[in-house]
Amino acid sequence: MTVKKTVGQQIIDNATNKETGNIPVMELAAAMCEDYMPKLMRTIDEQCQYTKEDFYIEVLQKHERVLQQAFRPHIMIVHKACPQPAPDQTLFKYRQGDGRIDLIWVLPPEDAIIHLLENFKQVHASEQQLLNYCAMYARGDLWRLMKKFNGEKVDSVLLDDKKIILGA
Repeated sequence: MTVKKTVGQQIIDNATNKETGNIPVMELAAAMCEDYMPKLMRTIDEQCQYTKEDFYIEVLQKHERVLQQAFRPHIMIVHKACPQPAPDQTLFKYRQGDGRIDLIWVLPPEDAIIHLLENFKQVHASEQQLLNYCAMYARGDLWRLMKKFNGEKVDSVLLDDKKIILGA
């Protein structure tokens, strides 16, 4: 009988192994996103069985506080209304009428948002759209967009000078 290693032991083994200890970022990102689109499509297919209305899919990355090198699969949450913007979130809207999936926004973790905004002049052309989403988030524009999608008054007093304070 083989003894199954715990996740913690596997992380320690990988960190101390010279071959697996330094995984390139792009390889790590590719591994994390391997099942992303099939999972998104399954989520949409399952939701279409329950409703004929448009809906939103919020994609979150689960983070382990203690085991920061442990990555969990993306969590996909279906919403009838547009959820509020938050760091480390991707939001899609599925339109039942034409079967279209619209990407609404992508936000990296808060530290990455701050880094991109502080270093906007050095951001590569391939990351300009991500930088734009970060700027929209920091200005409160994504909050206004959420209100618009939900049919709420965009000029609500709650939005007066609405700015997201990062790193507070």
